[in-house]
Amino acid sequence: EYAGYTENFKSNGGKAKIKGLELSYEQQLAFLPKPLNGLKLALNYTLLRTDGDYGDAGERRSTKEVQNFIPSTANARLSYRYKWLSVSVAANYTDDSLMSYATDPAQLRFKKSRTWIDVNTSVKLSRHMDLFVLLGNVTNEPFIYYRGIANRRQGTIYNGPTVSLGIGGRF
Repeated sequence: EYAGYTENFKSNGGKAKIKGLELSYEQQLAFLPKPLNGLKLALNYTLLRTDGDYGDAGERRSTKEVQNFIPSTANARLSYRYKWLSVSVAANYTDDSLMSYATDPAQLRFKKSRTWIDVNTSVKLSRHMDLFVLLGNVTNEPFIYYRGIANRRQGTIYNGPTVSLGIGGRF
């Protein structure tokens, strides 16, 4: 009845455990004298560990051996709002992570840890409209890839800083 019929599907395989911890802190610094009481601080940190067979019978992998698994990240943001002006500086850190797995340890391809910094400014033009400028990756932090160990660099990609200018509205 179903001549030539093929069924395709995806499924997860194997067994693994992920353990993690997330710490987060956010505070409006309202105790500061005016106009500094418009400062706000936000911090967070995530740490993950994993272990499992991931569908490969008998082969166990841990944190640094799982493709696209980022073991730790951190974010920090300092923002300031006063009357019609808003400014923020945000930093994001990501740990080394495996980009492609290989059975030969020398061929494991990693993305090196990096810290990315953005600066955002907006000015209120009216009750419903803002003008904003976003400076992305202000320190020109590259993506660095390596094979096996960190000093065996495979490539570097510089995307460069970015500038975005625009008008935002709420109606």
